[in-house]
Amino acid sequence: MAKKWKLEPSEVTWGTTGLTSGGRTKARQNRNLDSRGLTLRLTHLPTGIFAEGTIQTGNYSKNQMKQQKEKLHQSLFVELEKKVAKHLRIPGF
Repeated sequence: MAKKWKLEPSEVTWGTTGLTSGGRTKARQNRNLDSRGLTLRLTHLPTGIFAEGTIQTGNYSKNQMKQQKEKLHQSLFVELEKKVAKHLRIPGF
């Protein structure tokens, strides 16, 4: 039985661009006015194919943002794997 093809994580690079808005004019104002957003891009180095996704701007704690980023990374990796497999014409994708 043939092994199922998988995308090698070592062949993928990622980068982020973020949006952070202070929203506060004075230090003692509530931090709930701060908003954060993020765009994550995974690129398969050998082919140059990429998958990109965004975390919507909102009020996230550091832990919440980390969880959102991990969830987005996982879904983008699956998307990128499908795109690369299609490009390389790997059967079963």
